[in-house]
Amino acid sequence: MKEVLPDLALWRRVQEAHTGEQVAAHLAARYPAERLDDARFSEVVLANLQEYPYASLPPEPRVRAFRVRQEAAGAALYAHRDRAVYGETPILVGIELETGFVHCEGSDELQEELFLYQGLSEAEWENPFLAWRMLTRCSG
Repeated sequence: MKEVLPDLALWRRVQEAHTGEQVAAHLAARYPAERLDDARFSEVVLANLQEYPYASLPPEPRVRAFRVRQEAAGAALYAHRDRAVYGETPILVGIELETGFVHCEGSDELQEELFLYQGLSEAEWENPFLAWRMLTRCSG
């Protein structure tokens, strides 16, 4: 029987959780994203954060919101998404900067990428589903 050993480089990479600022910088570096000043969308991001069991709303939440444009790498995100689900709606991303909480609308692919980049908190690693999701996505 072959012994299965964990990939230590993989473990180091997935153990590192990124801050909200780092996630926002990652998004801006990879995709043509413009800042979105939309109080209603920011409220949606914060409402989702309040429902998320692994993070708490900070005393002074700061949401940075973006709309991904349909050009360059952004065009690929629009091309690969399910039109039956998303139609022509824009891809929107909201990031709470203190907690690193990410809310993405319009692209499952981008949601997954940002989830993997952001990493898991100590509490999230205790959730078997989240740990499995992170490890299976990063290993393959």
